[in-house]
Amino acid sequence: MITRLYGPEAFGQLGLYNAIVHLLGPAAALTYPIALVLPKSEVDAKGLAYVSLTIAAVISLLTGFVLVIWHGTITDIFDLGVISQYLYLLPFVLFFTAAHQVAHQWLIRGQRFSAIARVSVLQAIAVNGAQAIAGLFRPVGGALIWIASLGRLLHATMLILAVRGRGNHRGSVEAQSKVVRPDSFVKLTRQYWDFPLLRAPEVIISSAAQSVPIMLLAAFYGPSTAGYFTICRTVMGLPTQLIGKSVGDVFYPRIASAAAEGKLISGLLIKASLALVIVGIWPYLTVMLIGPYLFAFVFGGEWLQAGEFARWLALGAFLNLVNRPAVQAMPVLSAQGLHLIFTIAGLVVRVGGLLVGYLFLNSALASVAIFGLADLAFNVARVIVVVHRARYFDKHLLTGRRA
Repeated sequence: MITRLYGPEAFGQLGLYNAIVHLLGPAAALTYPIALVLPKSEVDAKGLAYVSLTIAAVISLLTGFVLVIWHGTITDIFDLGVISQYLYLLPFVLFFTAAHQVAHQWLIRGQRFSAIARVSVLQAIAVNGAQAIAGLFRPVGGALIWIASLGRLLHATMLILAVRGRGNHRGSVEAQSKVVRPDSFVKLTRQYWDFPLLRAPEVIISSAAQSVPIMLLAAFYGPSTAGYFTICRTVMGLPTQLIGKSVGDVFYPRIASAAAEGKLISGLLIKASLALVIVGIWPYLTVMLIGPYLFAFVFGGEWLQAGEFARWLALGAFLNLVNRPAVQAMPVLSAQGLHLIFTIAGLVVRVGGLLVGYLFLNSALASVAIFGLADLAFNVARVIVVVHRARYFDKHLLTGRRA
């Protein structure tokens, strides 16, 4: 087990580095890859892929320039001394992340979910195996950071090979034989303007809601506390990654197709959410009941504190899993602006909880507990509002039919 090779401080360094990557990664292509499933024309989808990669290349170069000029200042301002030497990996990782997004969305467009799952499993095996081998010889945070960075390159490469490989759907093959005109780039960027202007800020702020807590905990209580929180969030996020993401990948094109065909969508949304409730409640309930003992048994005695954290984060993480269909439905409901408002509110509430725990109680556990309760309230509110928006969408559709 990786956690028996690396201590909390090493995981804290990895968590801090990943927090920065997760904060900047969604901005690498300004979320244009998310729009790849929407165009009816395969050529337009291919054009969006080129637009995404071009933007990512420019942003990655700008990131490298900023780091070369202001590396020391950035390190001091954000208290990143423990990972300062690894910040130079960021420009490369950002481009790998964008390439991953493009290939992933192209496979979703072709409904090649088995290829996505197969690549994810192989990438996880490769990364975990490399971490285990490195841990036998050099169990430090730097090894984890290098492996995580190379793992992103591997994941993007395997997805691209899957896109270009056999079994690709007919439309994609036809698109590969057609040349995308440069003047179509401008048309496509304008046609999907709401993604960089509305979806990108939302995704960045949403990533900040995931990343800023780790950065604050590292600054407030040290790398070890950040390590506890990192491993806890990783474990709590597994059902969302394994179940929620798969459901979301299938649900998004399905609800988009239903809306385009003039079908009612609130029933699809509610059924998908209830299915995740039934499937997802059990692991989170187990963590709430015996979290500390479970973490100590599985990961080692020094991870008992992570289990205490997990108890307070379990309900919020469970509702985040249930929220996956609601989040995927927002672009279809033309609720990008609403999504942005909710994401800003979520960031403020969660970070506010951590600050209250630090400033008034000076306790890491209290900070995490308040954070978990705020996360729970936010996710409950979001799913209720999106279901209401879907019902309004259906009502407007039915009114149009009667007219």
